[in-house]
Amino acid sequence: MLLVLDNCEHLIDGCASLAEDLLRAGPAVSIITTSRESLRTEGEYVQPLAALEVPPARSRLGVREALRYPAFRLFVRRAKARQADFVLQAADVRRICEICRRLGGMPLALELAAAQVDAQGCVGVLAWLDSPAYLDALGRRTAPARQQTLRASLDWSFALLDDEERGCLLALAALDDGVTLAELACAASMDEPRASASLSRLLAKSLISVEAYGAAARYRMSLCLRIYLREKLASAPS
Repeated sequence: MLLVLDNCEHLIDGCASLAEDLLRAGPAVSIITTSRESLRTEGEYVQPLAALEVPPARSRLGVREALRYPAFRLFVRRAKARQADFVLQAADVRRICEICRRLGGMPLALELAAAQVDAQGCVGVLAWLDSPAYLDALGRRTAPARQQTLRASLDWSFALLDDEERGCLLALAALDDGVTLAELACAASMDEPRASASLSRLLAKSLISVEAYGAAARYRMSLCLRIYLREKLASAPS
């Protein structure tokens, strides 16, 4: 038997115990789980799912070259689904490439942005990404509530964090992209070991990414998460 447990992150402890009990009781059972973080159970194999590949920055791609990138293809496909007469113009390639990069190749974000092409065009969508308004763009009516808007999806993820993880994430959002552990610890008023532990958990939950620059690791987050968190910071009581 193959058993699938979907979206385990909000019941992670129970799902971990259930998975181990089932595998011990039924050696012929296989289990696939989806979750923001690993279950950390005996015999678990983790397969990270990366965002869709986006066109590289500062590249001058034609239509054919741009369509080789999954993020670009998804955006165009969803734009055509919403606007029957949509035709991909060579002049729009650069704009769509920039939209894909700014949304970090996130499928849900790309689908929601593409749904606005019929009303705003590619130029309008690109400008729209600078505003928190796009967090409330409506997606599929039949999707789970947490996937009908980006805000609902981010609310879901944010609610699952502990206080230190939230503080670390908010401090990261207030800084420029690509900060070091020392810079983040100072901004979050935390010592470096606690900040490092929080960052590790946020990485495990796929909310941030890390890049190595020489001896220093630098931490980043997606554009939509940064806008969401900065809105929270702006509305917080002083």
